[in-house]
Amino acid sequence: MNFLLTSAILRGVWAIDPITASSMSGFIVSLLNKNVDEEITAKEILPFAVTSSGVVRGKIEDSQKGDIAIIPIVGALTKYSEMCGAAGMQKIGAWVQNADANPNIKGIILRIDSPGGTVDGTEQLANIVKETKKPIVAFVDGMMASAAMWIGSACDEIIAGLPNDQIGSIGVMISFADMQPALEAQGVKFHNINADQSSEKNKTFQDAREGNYDAIKKEILNPIAELFIETIKNNRPNVKKEELTGKMFFAKDLKGSLIDEVGDFNYAVERINALHQPIIKTIKY
Repeated sequence: MNFLLTSAILRGVWAIDPITASSMSGFIVSLLNKNVDEEITAKEILPFAVTSSGVVRGKIEDSQKGDIAIIPIVGALTKYSEMCGAAGMQKIGAWVQNADANPNIKGIILRIDSPGGTVDGTEQLANIVKETKKPIVAFVDGMMASAAMWIGSACDEIIAGLPNDQIGSIGVMISFADMQPALEAQGVKFHNINADQSSEKNKTFQDAREGNYDAIKKEILNPIAELFIETIKNNRPNVKKEELTGKMFFAKDLKGSLIDEVGDFNYAVERINALHQPIIKTIKY
């Protein structure tokens, strides 16, 4: 069972496509009913290297001079990795940094197919991507939504693989199921006791349980959304106002704003080759 994903779903603020978020509710119901197979694990998808013509080389450790690193960003993203599951954003960040430091690697392609994930970890990974010294291109292979959009926007260029790839969902959300009424109906009695000095402890979430969402939006969601939007504006200066409201779009409708072009994987490789400019030292006599 994916413990970290479960924990993140139950406690975290998410930048994620809403359809994916809704689908997680079924997982939570199964979890509460103890119907989740604890032996199910997701296989980690690892980075690899390709030649400058796009031919797969193998592991990045086996790369040769002038190769390109391909780093996957796949599925719902969480800050930490599972022992036997998808890579967390911390590990992806380490992959990016290692590729950037590898003398054989001349550029990096982030191969993205993700609905987004937890806010925790997203800004850190996006900053690592932004700070790479080598050319870095985001290649959308299906979906780049919310937190994945935040990360992808930090690349030098964004290429979508197909015209109908889904991109956007620039926004944040929090969702929780209040199980207390159902448990109280079964005779469970809840006691929430704050210290005398802690009158504000958990007040924001208690207000939300009672249907007052103003504080949780003002104190938690809105500041993160503002940071998200400003980051996208800085990274993608031609973004349109209507693309910043949380809506999803097809890639074909975003050329010149949230993405640069629609093209296949080989085109993304070509863009790395074009962006790569060897440093030529000028010696004065």
